[in-house]
Amino acid sequence: MDTTRNRLIIWGGGHNGYYGNELYALNLNNLTMTRLNDPGLPIADASCPEAIAGGTQPNSRHTDDGIEYMPNVDRMFVFGGSLACPIGTWGNGTWTFNFSTMQWQRMDPVNGTPPIGEAGMMTAYDPNTGLIFVHDRQYLYTYNYSTNTYTRLPNSYTYGLGYHMAATIDPVRRQFVIVGYDTSVCGNPPACTVGAGRVYTYNI
Repeated sequence: MDTTRNRLIIWGGGHNGYYGNELYALNLNNLTMTRLNDPGLPIADASCPEAIAGGTQPNSRHTDDGIEYMPNVDRMFVFGGSLACPIGTWGNGTWTFNFSTMQWQRMDPVNGTPPIGEAGMMTAYDPNTGLIFVHDRQYLYTYNYSTNTYTRLPNSYTYGLGYHMAATIDPVRRQFVIVGYDTSVCGNPPACTVGAGRVYTYNI
């Protein structure tokens, strides 16, 4: 959700579904759809590259929940996802899209501990701090755009969350909230059955 312009940004594709990496915007004021840019060429091949268009743009991907709008810098954040290629390899790249210049930037953080790109990525933007919170299958991280740094946080859920889940931030109670169908096999603690709708929260 581009809260600056009141529009829904649509981007994705990936795996063996759609190889175009262009962006679309649904204007919620007048309910019109606009294509914001053209797809990068050449499109991905069987090698499952993280980047296309000479390394300047991200390959199309199943985004899972690894995509956020950062109103503090007017950029879209992207991490991970199942890349456009026949086998759908998981990406590990961090990208931002600058809506002012309409350009992609590969961030390549060199400091901190980055998440592991895999199925079930979850992200949420925290308006209180301007940080992106990122959860892979095991750990919770923050991404700081201003320093281009990931930080793995303590007390993460280390038993392995399943996929088919999404996250958001409760900015009032300062909670990172995960909701959805958890396909994980849980250890102990906590004891749980495989495959169920669940809610998890982190006090951030």
